[in-house]
Amino acid sequence: MENNTLMITILCIISSFFFSPSSAGDTGGDGKLSFSVDYIHRDSPLSPFHNSSQTQYESFRASVNRDRLRLSLKLNNDDDIVSEVHLDSLQYLMKISIGTPPFKILALVDTGSDLIWTQCKPCLNCYKLDSPIFDPSVSKTYRQISCDPSECFRDGPFRCDKNSKCSYFYSYGDGTAVTGIVATDTMTFDSSSDGKQISLGNIKFGCTHRSSASFHSKGAGLVGLSPGRYSLITQLGSRIDFKFSYCLLPLYASKFYSSTFYFGTSPKPITETVIVPIVELEDFYVLDLESIKIGDEIVPMNGNGKIMVDSGTTLTYLMEPVYSVLKSVVSKHVDRILGSGVDEDNQFDMCWFARELDIGELLPRFELDFGDDTVLTLPASNVFVSISPLLVCLAVAKSTHPGLSILGGVAQQNFQVEYDIGFEAISFARTDCTNY
Repeated sequence: MENNTLMITILCIISSFFFSPSSAGDTGGDGKLSFSVDYIHRDSPLSPFHNSSQTQYESFRASVNRDRLRLSLKLNNDDDIVSEVHLDSLQYLMKISIGTPPFKILALVDTGSDLIWTQCKPCLNCYKLDSPIFDPSVSKTYRQISCDPSECFRDGPFRCDKNSKCSYFYSYGDGTAVTGIVATDTMTFDSSSDGKQISLGNIKFGCTHRSSASFHSKGAGLVGLSPGRYSLITQLGSRIDFKFSYCLLPLYASKFYSSTFYFGTSPKPITETVIVPIVELEDFYVLDLESIKIGDEIVPMNGNGKIMVDSGTTLTYLMEPVYSVLKSVVSKHVDRILGSGVDEDNQFDMCWFARELDIGELLPRFELDFGDDTVLTLPASNVFVSISPLLVCLAVAKSTHPGLSILGGVAQQNFQVEYDIGFEAISFARTDCTNY
């Protein structure tokens, strides 16, 4: 009888180890991992940054103001990893847990950064944080990596310090600087589709022990999603088949609080998918745009077609002289049907007196031609926005980013946007993101 009881106990332990929902993610027949998480806009009611006193128009204007900071980022970081990203410009957050047992943090997300970091105890001269700080001594799976070149790359932000620890230093354009120890630990995600916990071991991240910051006290760290070697996407690699995607909610979908971010192969919507090759895959995700068609007129890019896909930027930004030509074409199509208005805050160059409902009925769509018969059609609601009950503006502005245009979040709303890093392509499929 005692032997039977012992055997049952052993089987229960083995079963709980292999079948616990927190021990692994959902896998398909090919063994690849796929799961979704909430992709929280900072102005959402789910965000600690949410300002309930702001109207939807004021929140949108705040997002556009953050764009101005974000546009100062530069294409190539130097050897000291000085990123021109302003951390207060970041638009989206993601809930993750670090360690065993899982310690929850709410981190800002950036597709233009590769380092993952959070503040850790003991934290000296660190920026004030409203939430508790991660204590690595409590985690059973935390491990500092050695200075061995196979683990500590000793380039970019990583280096071997005088105490023979793999450390890092990273600074940002807003004056924030973070330094600490490079470690690995288990990271756990709460799946937004089925509520399961997805735990992934041996994720390399920065355990920040010193920071100087203009970083907001409500942001517990950063999750980098760039193509860089240190990003979460690159580290997951083959486990997610080198793919991720998101579906951004419409601008003023007030009763829906979170967009969706998908790791791995995403569910394909029943619509036509436009697949565009990635032409640069180093610091950012860059496409090559040949022209923009508005009505029956074509605006050629004339060699200025490098355009970065970035959900963290609100508007779409085009380089000169393309932007001026596009404004002229838009004016020709819209001025004849709507009266011109003025944005008193000078955030938008072109506005008209109209209601939000008029956008889809009266305003033109944009056709983005990437060559080889690859055309992405953006409905009017992706290129025009309502900034007040009776004023609609063009959601495209002049880029101050040297040598690069940006396809921003408004242009991507209600599209499933999938990044296939292995295939080096981004696909766009029109869908209803409120039901994604």
